[in-house]
Amino acid sequence: VEENTVKIGRFVARLVIAAFLLAVIIYSLPLSTP
Repeated sequence: VEENTVKIGRFVARLVIAAFLLAVIIYSLPLSTP
């Protein structure tokens, strides 16, 4: 049970990080374009 929880936790963490990075890229695009 603990192993599954750790796997799910890592998956969620990666998902959150990916979503955060994606949001940063999306928000920074209009600023980088002239």
